[in-house]
Amino acid sequence: MQTKVIRGRRAEEGDGGTRRHAGDPNRLRDLARIAGDLGADEMVHDAVAFADRNDLTAEMIDAAVERYADRLTFELDERRAALMRPPALTGSHSAELGALIASAQQWLRELAQQSTTEQDGLIARLNAERDRFLSRFDLAAARLRQDIEQAVVGRWRLRALAMERAGEVAAARVREWFAEVKSKAEAMQVEAIGRYAIATRQLVERIRATGVKIEDEGGLAAAAVPASPPLAVELRLPFRWSSILGSSDRNGALAEASALMRDAMENGSAQIVNAYHEALLLARRRFEWEIALRLRAIADSVKRAADAARAAQSEGAQGIANELNRLDELLRRVAVVVGR
Repeated sequence: MQTKVIRGRRAEEGDGGTRRHAGDPNRLRDLARIAGDLGADEMVHDAVAFADRNDLTAEMIDAAVERYADRLTFELDERRAALMRPPALTGSHSAELGALIASAQQWLRELAQQSTTEQDGLIARLNAERDRFLSRFDLAAARLRQDIEQAVVGRWRLRALAMERAGEVAAARVREWFAEVKSKAEAMQVEAIGRYAIATRQLVERIRATGVKIEDEGGLAAAAVPASPPLAVELRLPFRWSSILGSSDRNGALAEASALMRDAMENGSAQIVNAYHEALLLARRRFEWEIALRLRAIADSVKRAADAARAAQSEGAQGIANELNRLDELLRRVAVVVGR
C-alpha cells in the first residue's frame, strides 16, 4: 500500500530546519534536496527550475509541492517494496511494469495519431474559409483599380504608387478577413483542445487501471487555450525584379500590382492559418509531453528502486535494515515539507 503523506496549510518546518509556509518556493528546493538523495536528478532539475520561475503564485507552488511529494512518495514506496521482495523477483517485477509502461506509451502514440487526424480536419475547415476569402479577390482588385485610375501622377511614379497601394490593399483585406474568421477559429481551438483534454484524462485512467501509478493531477485537463495569433501590421510582399524594371503604362502597372497583391493576400492568409495550426499543435503536445514525462519518471523510479534494493540486499540483513531506516528518514522529510 502506498504511504500516504498528510498535507496541511499551516506553517511547516523546512527540510533544512527553517520554518516554511504554504506558497514558499523553498519548499520545492527542500523536495529537490530529497530527490537528490535518491539520485532522481531529473526531479532535482525540474523542481529547482520551477521554484526559480518569477511568475509563480502561491497556488502554483502548493500544487507543485504536492505533485513532487507524490512522486517522491511513490519512489520511496517502490524502494521499500523492492527491499522486501526476494532478489529473484526484482527483475521480473521491473520487467512487468516496463511492459505496462510500453503499452501506455503505445496508447499515447495512437491517441496522438487520432488527434492529428482530427486536427487536420479542423484546419481543413479553416482553409475552406481562406479559399472563400481568396475567391473574393476581385473586390480587392476593383479597389486597387479605382485608386490607380484616379491617381494623378507621372508615368514613372505611377508604378511605384501601384505597388505601394497593392500592399496596402492586400494588408487591409487580410486584416478584414482575420477579424471575420477570428471567433470561428478560436471556437475551433476550444473544441479541439477540450476534446483532447478529455481523451487525455481517459487515457490516464486507462493507464492507472493497469496498475501503473501515473499521477492524475497536475493540470492535464486545464491547459490554457492559446491566444489568437498576432497579425503583423505590415505584410512583406514578394520581391520581384519586375517591381523595378516593369511597365510604366497604367494598364501594365495595374496588372503587375494586381498579381503582387494576390500573392500578398495568399501569403498573409496562409500565415494566419499556419499560426492557428501551430497553436493547436503546441497545445496538444503539452498533454502528450506531460504524460510521456510521467511515464518516463515512473520507469526511472522503478529502475532506481531495483538497483538500490540489489545493492542493499548484497550487504545482507544489516544492509537492508540500514536502507529501510534511510527510507523512513527520507519519508519523514517529505512529510515535514508537505505539512503533517
